Amino acid sequence: MFKINWTITEDIDDYKLSEFNKEWISIYGGLELIINESIEGYCPKRELYPGEEWSEDIIYMLHELVKGAIQIYHNKKYEIYLLTSVRRKLILEPKDLLQITYVHSNSYEVFWKEDIDFKEFYQEVYSSAECFISYIKKHNRDLLYAKFIKEINDNMSVLKKIIKN
Repeated sequence: MFKINWTITEDIDDYKLSEFNKEWISIYGGLELIINESIEGYCPKRELYPGEEWSEDIIYMLHELVKGAIQIYHNKKYEIYLLTSVRRKLILEPKDLLQITYVHSNSYEVFWKEDIDFKEFYQEVYSSAECFISYIKKHNRDLLYAKFIKEINDNMSVLKKIIKN
């Protein structure tokens, strides 16, 4: 099983593209990956407490998952550094199934390893990225032209072709 849960905890409605590209290179909130029995990240299913902030970099993670899906489709290994987990990364490696390994980024000590179906991975990444783009369109269409959001959006057609194959 592979599932991506995310929620944006910032009010992005008034962000200006020029300011966003200079100051806020991302949008933050909660994001978790559920990979069989393993979970990476944090995305509680509740409202924020007063003064609480969630620090998962949603744009970065979705951008990397979309890029990773395309790379593994081309039979290439892909590594995603986890920004909120110090010295940790996920390695996506095409084998008989998609192998996702959670490792220490320096020593490569393996914390866990899971195998999932490629199609399930592609579909979940596509679905999550599509929901994210829809959210951006609804709340602030100007941000569709921010560098990494534009790259996610541009790669949606590639992912769609991968899923149809």
